[in-house]
Amino acid sequence: SSRGRGLAATLTRHVATEILERGETPFLHVRVGNESAHRVYQRLGFTDRRIVEFAYLETPPDRA
Repeated sequence: SSRGRGLAATLTRHVATEILERGETPFLHVRVGNESAHRVYQRLGFTDRRIVEFAYLETPPDRA
């Protein structure tokens, strides 16, 4: 497993740096309840701005 090895933080830091170098602002969406990802992003300096509700829709298997 890759969990706990810092890979998400390394990748996120790299992508955020590239975005900042273009003069843009990096941002992320994280699912409420995904505390491990939320902690990683907070350690990298990201802050909570707002809670957004998302809907997940799926076609029933018998109609695919």
